[in-house]
Amino acid sequence: MRMEMAGIAIAVAFGLASSVASANTLYEIDQIRKATPSCNANPNAQWVGRVSGSVEDDTTDQIIPVSFVGCFTSEAECNRWKEKTSGFITGPIIQYTCNRRS
Repeated sequence: MRMEMAGIAIAVAFGLASSVASANTLYEIDQIRKATPSCNANPNAQWVGRVSGSVEDDTTDQIIPVSFVGCFTSEAECNRWKEKTSGFITGPIIQYTCNRRS
């Protein structure tokens, strides 16, 4: 599944920073992406989860901004994803929400 970025600034920063990230960090980001249900693929899902912040790459000491958006069938499912996903973030969490889809 594709990761949906919450903003152009984060997308640009992520793209630039990820080129210097270690393979392990990129693998972990990719695993979260794969575990995040795309809103485009789930148009009837009623809950939108958003988690963003930054991750410090242990190998390179680079700070990598990350942003994940997914759509879920229930608030409980969204909250489970949100808690698990935010556990990956090592820097300040910028966004941490589950809201009804409008």
